[in-house]
Amino acid sequence: MKTTLLLFSLLISISAMCQENKKYTESMKRNIAMLDTATSMNTLQLATNSFERIANAEKDEWLPYYYCAYGIGRMSYLLTDKTTVDPMLDRAQVFIDKADSLQKDNSEIYTIKSFILSARIMVDPMTRGAQFGPQSGVVLEKAIQLDPENPRPYMLKGTAALYTPAAFGGGKDKAAVLLQTAIEKYKAFKPAGELMPDWGEQRAVQMLEQCK
Repeated sequence: MKTTLLLFSLLISISAMCQENKKYTESMKRNIAMLDTATSMNTLQLATNSFERIANAEKDEWLPYYYCAYGIGRMSYLLTDKTTVDPMLDRAQVFIDKADSLQKDNSEIYTIKSFILSARIMVDPMTRGAQFGPQSGVVLEKAIQLDPENPRPYMLKGTAALYTPAAFGGGKDKAAVLLQTAIEKYKAFKPAGELMPDWGEQRAVQMLEQCK
């Protein structure tokens, strides 16, 4: 009788865990789709808020924190008041640092760290480029070192090169090579799971068009 009760309790526990995992997965998939297609501040904010709620409920999962940081980073580019950019990116940094504490030496996380540093340049490119540009580049090289087949670091490198004058190591020719490499890697890239990062290919194609 005791064995039967223990077995029944175990089955109930397993069933509850499966339901929770399914709920987490479905919530993540829904919000990833929203983030992937977002073009407005409002939609980005909705997606980011949802990821933050998931992160608060699933404190041992790194992906919700990752997507929070990515969403906030994208939001920062839409701000018209440049005095609000740094506080927003400080918040993104908190989320990506939390992701990093849960998942060490991850190429995708280092890619977002670089993305945040690059976003800080936009506040004042003339004065901040020399400070944050090299920092962003070093972090991006780390992302490539951790996973040479990850296309996103190449996409960000190509984008940075496109907006950097040739005299300072950038220019359209250099950007085109990096972006073409990114596109080739996107075509071969297979995410390790359905919730793993898979963004940026369309952006790489758009940036390559600007190199012509």
